[in-house]
Amino acid sequence: MKSLFQYGSVAIFVASMFTSCVVAKIEANKSEQFNEKLNSVFIAVEGEPFYEAFVNNLVDEMQKELKAKGVKVEVNRYEALSLENEIDFKAKVDALNPDAVLLIKENVAYVNAINNPTYVFLFSTTFAELNRRYLYDLNLTSRSTNKTIWRAKLNSTFPYGMGETAKEAALKMIKQMEQDGLF
Repeated sequence: MKSLFQYGSVAIFVASMFTSCVVAKIEANKSEQFNEKLNSVFIAVEGEPFYEAFVNNLVDEMQKELKAKGVKVEVNRYEALSLENEIDFKAKVDALNPDAVLLIKENVAYVNAINNPTYVFLFSTTFAELNRRYLYDLNLTSRSTNKTIWRAKLNSTFPYGMGETAKEAALKMIKQMEQDGLF
């Protein structure tokens, strides 16, 4: 009987870890002067190549969700050492002629490796996959006024699945934008 209880406790513990360890938090502030609904958005993403997989998953999920809501979306990803200049960037934005430009900029990205072989064996293939944290600044600028209409900070932590975390972060971001009346 004792072993059945122990196995049940372990199963509940492991299940709760998989359902509760992915965290995506967003803090946002919207301009009270902006009361329009956005029909098109140009998303510009700036980040380092090492963390590109998370950003790509995040932006792909955002793009999918926005398109499902009828919002036209164009995405441009570039690194800090990109040779693309302001003229090139402006030409890409002008091609879509969006209502707003959303700049997603990597603020901090780091990895905390848990020095515990059990965690590595159960949940990861390498120490570097454990407990990643991504912090991003988001700045939405109106094309008509050239003023910031929405700012946000995205904080995502995940020890297990990058794709699932990116999806959760994208969904929370879109939900926050909807609550703020942008879509």
